[in-house]
Amino acid sequence: MAVRTAIPIEEYLRTDYEHDREYVRGEVVEREMPTKAHSKTQAAFILFFGLHRKAKRLYALPELRIRLAPDLVRIPDIAVYLEEPIEEVPIQPPLAAIEILSPDERHRALVDKCRDYHRWGVSNVWIVDPDSRVLWVFNGTDLLTVPQLELPEASLTITPAEIFD
Repeated sequence: MAVRTAIPIEEYLRTDYEHDREYVRGEVVEREMPTKAHSKTQAAFILFFGLHRKAKRLYALPELRIRLAPDLVRIPDIAVYLEEPIEEVPIQPPLAAIEILSPDERHRALVDKCRDYHRWGVSNVWIVDPDSRVLWVFNGTDLLTVPQLELPEASLTITPAEIFD
Protein backbone atom coordinates (compact mmCIF):
# COMPACT_ATOMS: atom_id res chain seq x y z
CA MET A 1 0.00 0.00 0.00
CA ALA A 2 1.26 3.50 -0.83
CA VAL A 3 2.64 5.65 1.97
CA ARG A 4 1.44 9.27 2.08
CA THR A 5 3.14 12.32 3.60
CA ALA A 6 1.59 15.83 3.71
CA ILE A 7 3.83 18.72 2.55
CA PRO A 8 3.43 21.98 0.56
CA ILE A 9 3.72 21.72 -3.25
CA GLU A 10 6.77 24.01 -3.28
CA GLU A 11 8.68 21.61 -1.02
CA TYR A 12 7.67 18.66 -3.17
CA LEU A 13 8.82 20.34 -6.39
CA ARG A 14 12.27 21.18 -4.98
CA THR A 15 12.83 17.76 -3.42
CA ASP A 16 14.52 14.83 -5.12
CA TYR A 17 13.36 11.41 -4.00
CA GLU A 18 15.31 8.17 -4.29
CA HIS A 19 12.18 6.56 -5.76
CA ASP A 20 10.20 9.44 -7.20
CA ARG A 21 6.82 10.06 -5.69
CA GLU A 22 3.65 11.74 -6.91
CA TYR A 23 1.96 14.75 -5.29
CA VAL A 24 -1.78 14.23 -4.83
CA ARG A 25 -3.78 17.03 -3.26
CA GLY A 26 -1.27 17.98 -0.60
CA GLU A 27 0.25 14.56 0.02
CA VAL A 28 3.40 12.91 -1.31
CA VAL A 29 2.43 9.41 -2.43
CA GLU A 30 4.89 6.57 -2.95
CA ARG A 31 4.67 4.74 -6.24
CA GLU A 32 4.79 0.97 -6.64
CA MET A 33 8.27 -0.39 -7.24
CA PRO A 34 8.70 -1.65 -10.80
CA THR A 35 9.60 -5.23 -11.63
CA LYS A 36 11.94 -6.50 -14.32
CA ALA A 37 8.95 -7.07 -16.65
CA HIS A 38 7.82 -3.48 -15.99
CA SER A 39 11.28 -2.13 -16.83
CA LYS A 40 11.56 -4.21 -20.00
CA THR A 41 8.15 -3.00 -21.16
CA GLN A 42 9.05 0.61 -20.43
CA ALA A 43 12.30 0.22 -22.39
CA ALA A 44 10.40 -1.31 -25.34
CA PHE A 45 8.07 1.69 -25.48
CA ILE A 46 10.99 4.13 -25.33
CA LEU A 47 12.72 2.27 -28.17
CA PHE A 48 9.52 2.15 -30.22
CA PHE A 49 8.90 5.88 -29.89
CA GLY A 50 12.60 6.58 -30.41
CA LEU A 51 12.37 4.97 -33.84
CA HIS A 52 9.57 7.41 -34.72
CA ARG A 53 10.95 10.50 -32.97
CA LYS A 54 12.23 12.40 -35.99
CA ALA A 55 9.60 11.38 -38.53
CA LYS A 56 6.65 11.92 -36.17
CA ARG A 57 8.23 14.51 -33.84
CA LEU A 58 7.40 12.33 -30.85
CA TYR A 59 9.10 12.70 -27.49
CA ALA A 60 8.62 9.74 -25.14
CA LEU A 61 9.78 10.72 -21.69
CA PRO A 62 9.93 8.13 -18.90
CA GLU A 63 9.22 8.98 -15.26
CA LEU A 64 8.54 12.69 -15.93
CA ARG A 65 6.75 14.73 -13.30
CA ILE A 66 3.77 16.44 -14.93
CA ARG A 67 1.61 19.01 -13.15
CA LEU A 68 -2.06 18.37 -13.81
CA ALA A 69 -3.32 20.97 -11.30
CA PRO A 70 -1.85 23.27 -8.63
CA ASP A 71 -2.16 20.42 -6.11
CA LEU A 72 -1.63 17.41 -8.39
CA VAL A 73 1.61 16.07 -9.89
CA ARG A 74 1.59 12.66 -11.51
CA ILE A 75 4.47 10.63 -12.93
CA PRO A 76 3.36 8.40 -15.78
CA ASP A 77 5.70 5.57 -16.67
CA ILE A 78 5.91 7.24 -20.08
CA ALA A 79 4.56 10.60 -21.26
CA VAL A 80 4.47 11.04 -25.04
CA TYR A 81 4.54 14.57 -26.47
CA LEU A 82 4.34 15.81 -30.06
CA GLU A 83 6.87 18.49 -29.16
CA GLU A 84 9.45 18.49 -26.42
CA PRO A 85 7.99 20.20 -23.34
CA ILE A 86 9.65 23.46 -22.34
CA GLU A 87 9.10 23.20 -18.59
CA GLU A 88 10.97 20.89 -16.24
CA VAL A 89 7.57 19.93 -14.83
CA PRO A 90 5.22 20.28 -17.81
CA ILE A 91 1.86 21.95 -17.31
CA GLN A 92 0.50 20.93 -20.74
CA PRO A 93 -1.05 17.48 -21.24
CA PRO A 94 0.99 14.93 -23.16
CA LEU A 95 -0.46 13.22 -26.20
CA ALA A 96 -0.36 9.92 -24.32
CA ALA A 97 0.16 8.84 -20.72
CA ILE A 98 1.26 5.23 -20.37
CA GLU A 99 1.08 3.32 -17.10
CA ILE A 100 2.71 -0.09 -16.84
CA LEU A 101 1.23 -2.29 -14.14
CA SER A 102 3.26 -3.46 -11.20
CA PRO A 103 2.10 -6.61 -9.37
CA ASP A 104 0.98 -4.74 -6.24
CA GLU A 105 -0.79 -1.87 -8.03
CA ARG A 106 -4.29 -1.32 -6.72
CA HIS A 107 -7.11 -1.10 -9.27
CA ARG A 108 -8.80 1.89 -7.62
CA ALA A 109 -5.57 3.92 -7.48
CA LEU A 110 -4.91 3.12 -11.13
CA VAL A 111 -8.40 4.19 -12.23
CA ASP A 112 -8.08 7.39 -10.16
CA LYS A 113 -4.82 8.17 -11.95
CA CYS A 114 -6.42 7.49 -15.34
CA ARG A 115 -9.32 9.81 -14.46
CA ASP A 116 -6.86 12.54 -13.49
CA TYR A 117 -5.06 12.24 -16.83
CA HIS A 118 -8.32 12.19 -18.79
CA ARG A 119 -9.82 15.21 -16.98
CA TRP A 120 -6.61 17.13 -17.61
CA GLY A 121 -6.93 16.56 -21.35
CA VAL A 122 -4.71 13.58 -22.12
CA SER A 123 -6.40 12.06 -25.17
CA ASN A 124 -4.64 8.69 -24.96
CA VAL A 125 -4.48 7.05 -21.54
CA TRP A 126 -3.05 3.54 -21.79
CA ILE A 127 -2.49 0.78 -19.26
CA VAL A 128 -0.17 -2.10 -20.06
CA ASP A 129 0.15 -5.33 -18.09
CA PRO A 130 3.54 -6.90 -18.87
CA ASP A 131 2.72 -10.13 -17.05
CA SER A 132 -0.53 -10.97 -18.86
CA ARG A 133 0.45 -8.95 -21.96
CA VAL A 134 -2.89 -7.18 -21.95
CA LEU A 135 -3.43 -3.64 -23.23
CA TRP A 136 -6.15 -1.27 -22.02
CA VAL A 137 -7.29 2.21 -22.93
CA PHE A 138 -9.17 4.47 -20.55
CA ASN A 139 -12.18 6.10 -22.19
CA GLY A 140 -13.01 8.55 -19.40
CA THR A 141 -15.12 6.05 -17.50
CA ASP A 142 -13.79 2.54 -17.99
CA LEU A 143 -10.71 0.55 -18.86
CA LEU A 144 -11.29 -1.24 -22.15
CA THR A 145 -9.18 -4.17 -23.31
CA VAL A 146 -7.81 -3.55 -26.81
CA PRO A 147 -5.80 -5.69 -29.27
CA GLN A 148 -3.42 -2.79 -30.03
CA LEU A 149 -2.76 0.78 -29.02
CA GLU A 150 -3.54 3.52 -31.49
CA LEU A 151 -2.10 7.00 -31.59
CA PRO A 152 -4.19 8.64 -34.34
CA GLU A 153 -2.52 12.04 -33.90
CA ALA A 154 0.74 10.50 -35.11
CA SER A 155 -0.77 7.81 -37.37
CA LEU A 156 0.83 5.07 -35.27
CA THR A 157 -0.38 1.69 -34.10
CA ILE A 158 1.46 -0.29 -31.45
CA THR A 159 0.91 -4.04 -31.32
CA PRO A 160 1.77 -6.34 -28.41
CA ALA A 161 4.51 -7.90 -30.55
CA GLU A 162 6.26 -4.52 -30.69
CA ILE A 163 6.24 -4.18 -26.90
CA PHE A 164 6.56 -7.68 -25.46
CA ASP A 165 9.36 -10.17 -26.15
